[in-house]
Amino acid sequence: FGINLRYSDSVHEDFLYVAKRIHYEGQDLYLRLAMSTHEIRVNFVRLWIKIGYILLAVLLVGIVAASLIQREIKKELHKLSSGLEAIANKEYKTHINAGFANEFVQIANTVHQLSSKLAKRDKQKRKHTAKLRLLNKQRSDIIAAVGHEFKNPIASIMGYAQTLLDDPQMDRQIKERFLGKIISNGNKINGMINRLSLATKLENGDLTPNKTQFDLGKLAFDIVTTFTQRHKDRKFILHTDTSMVNADATMIEMVLNNLIENALKYSENRIFIEVAARKCSVRDEGEGILEDEIPNITKKFYRSNHYSWDNSIGLGLSLVSYILKLHESELQIQSTLGEGSTFSFCL
Repeated sequence: FGINLRYSDSVHEDFLYVAKRIHYEGQDLYLRLAMSTHEIRVNFVRLWIKIGYILLAVLLVGIVAASLIQREIKKELHKLSSGLEAIANKEYKTHINAGFANEFVQIANTVHQLSSKLAKRDKQKRKHTAKLRLLNKQRSDIIAAVGHEFKNPIASIMGYAQTLLDDPQMDRQIKERFLGKIISNGNKINGMINRLSLATKLENGDLTPNKTQFDLGKLAFDIVTTFTQRHKDRKFILHTDTSMVNADATMIEMVLNNLIENALKYSENRIFIEVAARKCSVRDEGEGILEDEIPNITKKFYRSNHYSWDNSIGLGLSLVSYILKLHESELQIQSTLGEGSTFSFCL
C-alpha cells in the first residue's frame, strides 16, 4: 500500500495518489487512484459545514428542550412554593399536584407528611392553649375564692384583736369570748390551708391509706353526735347498722365530715345519714343540683354558678372523690331539683 502527493504537469494541480497491490488469480495487480487535493479540501469544507449545521441543530434542540424543562420546573416550584405558603398560613389540607418528575413527587409527598404532622401539632397546641386558658381562669377563680374565704376570718381576727387593744379594761368574760372568736377564726384559716395542702398531696399521690378494720356505723354515729352538738338548730336523722370495713378511718372520717358539711351548707331542713352493708349515704332536702352540673361538682375548685352566694374554694367534694378513689370506690350522686340530693359510697 502506497501513498504519494505530487504535482500533475498535465492538469497543473497537486494530486494525492494511492496505490494498492492486489494478488488475484496468481497475478499481482495494482489498483491506483488519484484525487485532486483541491477537491479533497472542498469535501472537507463541505463536511465541516454539515457538521456545523448538525451541531447548530442539536444546540437549538437543546435550547428548546432546556427552555421547556425550565418552564416545567418553574411550574413545579411554584406549586411547591404555593403549597408551603398555604401550610405556613395553617391551611394544612392543601394538596400539591406534582407530577413532572419523580423527584418532585417525592418532595410533594414529604411536604404532605410535614403538613399532616404540623396539623396534629397545631391541634395539640390549640388543646394545650385552651387548657392553659382554663387553668388560668381556674387559678383566678381560686385566688378570688381563697381571698374571699380568708377575708372574713381575717377581718374578724383583726376586729376582735383591735377591740382588745383599744380597751385594756374590758370585762374578763367578754375578753375570753373575743379571744375564743380569734382562735376559732384562726382554726378556720388553718383548716382551709390544710384542705388545700391535703388536696395537693392526694392529687400528687403523696398519701396512701393506712387501712384498719373498724365499724363504719360507729364512726358515723360519733361524727353525727359532734355535728348535733355544734348545730343544735338542725335536725340529723341517723340510721346505722354494724358495718365492718377495711379502710383508713381518718380519711373516711374526713369524707363523712365533708358530705355532712356540704348538706348543711346547701339545705336548711333535715339531714339523713344511713349506714348499712358497708354503704354510707348522706341525704339532704335542699334545692338539688342541676343535671349538667353533677359530673363537675367533684372536680377540684369547681363552684356552681347556681348559688351566687357560694364563695367556697371548691375542695370538699374533690377531696371526697380523691379519698374514695384511694379506697377503690367512688362517690354516687343522685339529685332532684326542689327535693334534695343524696351522696353515697360503698367500701
